[in-house]
Amino acid sequence: MPRLLKLLVIAAVAFSPGAWAEAPPTPVEPGDENCTGLPISSVRFAGCEADWSCGRPDVVERLVRLAELPPGTSYLAGAAEGARERIVLTRLFKSVRRGCEVDASGAWADLTFHVEPNRRIRHIEVRGNANLYDSDIFDRLGFRTGGIYNPGDAATEKERQRQASLLVRRYAKEGFGGAQVTIDATVTGPESVDLQVLVMEGDRRRMGAIAVEVSVPGGDAPTVAGAPACPTFSARTLRQAAKLESGEPYTERRRREAERLLEAFLRSRGIMDPSVALVPDATAERTRVAVKYARCAVLSILGRDEPAPGRLGYAPVNDDAVLDALTFGESGNFDFEESLLSREALELHYQQLGHLFADVVLDYRELPVPPGLATEQLRGPVAAITFLVTTNWPKEIRAIDFVGALGLPADELLQGMKTKVYDFFGAGGFLLVDQMMSDLDSVRRRHVDAGYHRFRFTDARPEANRQPGLEVVRSGRPDAPVLDYYQDDLHFRVTQPKGENVLYVTVPVDVGTPSRVGDIDIDEVAVRPHEGARQTGAVQLADVRTRLEAVPGDVFSPGVVARDASTIEAAYQAAGHHDFALEVLCAGRLAGGDFAPGCGSDGLSPCDEDHCDYRTVRADRIDLRFRVSPGPSYEVGEVFVIGHGRTAEPLIRKSLPRTGEPLSRIAIDEAGRQLRLLGVFSDVQLHLVGLPSAARDGKIAPLATPASRRIAIVVELQEATSEFIEVRTGIQTLVAREGEGGIPAVGGAVSSSVGAVDGVTQGPVQAVPLEIPNFLNFWGLAYRDVNFLGRAIEFELPLKYGLSLPESATDGEAWASAFSRLIELRPTLYEPRLLGTNVGLRGSVFVRYDRATREVDEFETGGTTELAVNLTRNLRSSLAVTASAIASGDDCDDGPCTLPSLLERDDPLAPTVDVALGATLDYLDNAIHPTQGFAIGTRLRYILSRGTDERGATGDIGNFLLWELNLRGVVNVRKFLIVAAYFRYADSLSFGEDKNVPNRYRYRLGGINGIRGLADNSVRTFDEAGLPNLVQEGGDSLMMGTVELRLPLFQRDIGGIWLGLFVDWGGLAESLLDFNRESFRFTAGVGLRYLLSGIAIRLDVGFNPLQRCEIETGVADPRCDPGKLEPVSQTHFGLLYTF
Repeated sequence: MPRLLKLLVIAAVAFSPGAWAEAPPTPVEPGDENCTGLPISSVRFAGCEADWSCGRPDVVERLVRLAELPPGTSYLAGAAEGARERIVLTRLFKSVRRGCEVDASGAWADLTFHVEPNRRIRHIEVRGNANLYDSDIFDRLGFRTGGIYNPGDAATEKERQRQASLLVRRYAKEGFGGAQVTIDATVTGPESVDLQVLVMEGDRRRMGAIAVEVSVPGGDAPTVAGAPACPTFSARTLRQAAKLESGEPYTERRRREAERLLEAFLRSRGIMDPSVALVPDATAERTRVAVKYARCAVLSILGRDEPAPGRLGYAPVNDDAVLDALTFGESGNFDFEESLLSREALELHYQQLGHLFADVVLDYRELPVPPGLATEQLRGPVAAITFLVTTNWPKEIRAIDFVGALGLPADELLQGMKTKVYDFFGAGGFLLVDQMMSDLDSVRRRHVDAGYHRFRFTDARPEANRQPGLEVVRSGRPDAPVLDYYQDDLHFRVTQPKGENVLYVTVPVDVGTPSRVGDIDIDEVAVRPHEGARQTGAVQLADVRTRLEAVPGDVFSPGVVARDASTIEAAYQAAGHHDFALEVLCAGRLAGGDFAPGCGSDGLSPCDEDHCDYRTVRADRIDLRFRVSPGPSYEVGEVFVIGHGRTAEPLIRKSLPRTGEPLSRIAIDEAGRQLRLLGVFSDVQLHLVGLPSAARDGKIAPLATPASRRIAIVVELQEATSEFIEVRTGIQTLVAREGEGGIPAVGGAVSSSVGAVDGVTQGPVQAVPLEIPNFLNFWGLAYRDVNFLGRAIEFELPLKYGLSLPESATDGEAWASAFSRLIELRPTLYEPRLLGTNVGLRGSVFVRYDRATREVDEFETGGTTELAVNLTRNLRSSLAVTASAIASGDDCDDGPCTLPSLLERDDPLAPTVDVALGATLDYLDNAIHPTQGFAIGTRLRYILSRGTDERGATGDIGNFLLWELNLRGVVNVRKFLIVAAYFRYADSLSFGEDKNVPNRYRYRLGGINGIRGLADNSVRTFDEAGLPNLVQEGGDSLMMGTVELRLPLFQRDIGGIWLGLFVDWGGLAESLLDFNRESFRFTAGVGLRYLLSGIAIRLDVGFNPLQRCEIETGVADPRCDPGKLEPVSQTHFGLLYTF
């Protein structure tokens, strides 16, 4: 009955005479009176010249269709005004006016829309910014490429001034108090303007030399007799507390921040009412920090690890983190109540460090004030506050067990909890009571959301026996305590076994009887139609019901109901019901069929449809009714694309709904997502033109003009910067090449210094020149366009050049050789979303001359095509085909092979086809400097080559397979020590006459190719007798691995220095079955890793404890003299290379 009464009231109000608002009056325009009732002969647009985009025939045709006034339609002022409103909403025009004239015959009406098109920003240029990057200015600037900018317009001029003021404030934050910014506009075309942001930065205020002055009142100021002195602070300590550095920008904001930090620091150390003033002194080029205070409270923190009689075992705790945990620094109060709050904060601080049973005792004493004086008149200490801390050793959680029946998997629940079990490799394992209570509340909510509304913690206090806040009950023996924690309806138990410093947490639970799904209905509700829009009928409810997840009799889940609501909406949206509305009604019933109690805002109403909420209902059976208000059905009308700049319009339209398709909010959202995925727009907005005000305002009200069922879409875009010039550089140790040395041996002063040091410690010795390995210094210049030809395709034109230091500073040929190490040109096109899929296509042609990365000189030219697809977020696969022609030669007798000598050889270019299939599963947390995770990579290559091998060891055709497997794992021990391991297995198979693959494809080991501590590519294959292969370098099969430990030495926000300790091993063989004990080499070493803002720099020194004979290719006798052993160490350096 109450529900029926409510419906009658709604109906009475809805159909009362004043229920529907009156339509606003239609503006009267010239010609309306004469044209009214006459048939329209034509619709024209005045103001759009031919060179404007709105003057293009196709755009004019779409605008005419948008007006929906075809020839022969009777002219009505309301319909013409509605057409004008729709044209305004396209955002193509700054202003739109309409006018109507009767033609010469007097029988027809000519309708003309007088328009003034919007101008849009084509390009933005920033000048005069020496200290801020262009990106910093663009981040604050509100104007964007493709945005509307109408020079001379009052609103535009106001926005221009506001944007200039924002940039001035941005500069002021960087210390430029006198900066000036102007924004000028230049008309560059019929509808485009270029903006110039002109910056005059002026002088930048900086912090001078930091001078800290501490002033404490002295003289005859009264003090407390016998009281300890207030703490004193060095200038360096105060400067670090304020985080001040000489030379940093000086701003008022920075001044206030420094004063705030320093005041908080002093209060946290017991200083009462400190006064801090940061005063710049430009004449003396210094910044003075004036600190004044008169009174203090003497703070003392004494700690011990385990209980003892009285105050035995306590020692002062000098830890800034402990002092910062006190609340004095924030409040500035030092009374007894604030000291109690600091005691609680200190206890929580130790609990977060794993000291669950930490005991903090407060000793608060106010020092006696001399008679006749007030505390405010004293100087020096006025109170002594001591915290006595017994930490009771850290306690770590070894297990968390749920005792009783669960409705969800225990592993899934534990994974979602913030409280973690102790893990040797993790930082978890500490018990925080508040966090654990929050986790238990989350466990309960997840069960309730899954339909287990009677889930409870079995041993929780009954409501009548609960105490406010947290209740802790201790039982068990003193040396094996058991603690029960109660809070509201939550409970867990902590047990500490005798003689152990570990904790076991148990949570008794009872899942109870779950809620079940009852009847499911979908009802359509008829709504008042909007004139001109068709009604529903395209959605088959029977088909929709088959797609629902909820099934009568299943466990009730609010999440499943929400997904079913989305399924129903998707079905109606696909049929064009853009104004679709859905209400989920429910009724909760007891097992006997009666309505369950406990619903409504008061929690006392029965769970009928008027009071039931499917997200919170608690009942044995829950009936569902999806009440659908489909609304009218619309279809897509005209589509306008504006602001797209150089991006091709057909590319944009491929992602948009097409004219005539049902209008779906879901499809429109997906179109916006697809346009953003192109990666060339900084902003994407889709506007709908023609919807009734009910859809725009969320309420039903009449329009001034009837709505059409065809809704236009206006796509407004702002292009991001797409063209870049990139400069790249890097350094690495150069691959050791036969006949080439390193940097000329360093002697003279350096060698003498080394000798002098040795002489002091060990007696006179002979100075030995230092052998330093040569370096490859490579530079790259690349032009990159991520919107090539307006197709959202990336084009890159990179030029890479490498040089090294000459072996002799006086040899001209050595200089020429050093400056022609590496030249590579590789124009590349990359389509990230081939045919709208997640498949990427990359194609490139290249020319490469390489005398740096391989042992033999190479000239190669060819092309590569690669398909790459991300199967999942972490799994990527690729297929690459490379066709090239190679000329390689290390047989130049007169020194390094030059490019002319390579090309002048007989048959200099050997054609090669390389097909590579790869896959990578990557769960590393960082590609440059991983700290945890793992990665698996595999690659299979088929190579078909024709020509002569550079070693002269093959026939005319090479036909072989190469494959490899890479495993990489990293674990983080307590967020401190990083343990990284790497394993690589690679092998090959030749199908030609030779059983070996060509020499240039054989695997290498040593130096930068693996096994640090050995010379580059120095590892050979060995037989079981320990004799090396003296003919060919490398091997057809490879196995190697690395274990590395990294410890942080110095860390800052922008980077850090890490110490690395590593052990490398590996070996080569002609096949997998040919590996033997002599095949493997072992080295160890130490290195530094410097991570600077994502740039990786490494320096490794590897040691070779098991030296073997140095091998020279072609030497018949593998025996060597003791003087020809391998070096005991090797140095390796890399820049921009991963760790």
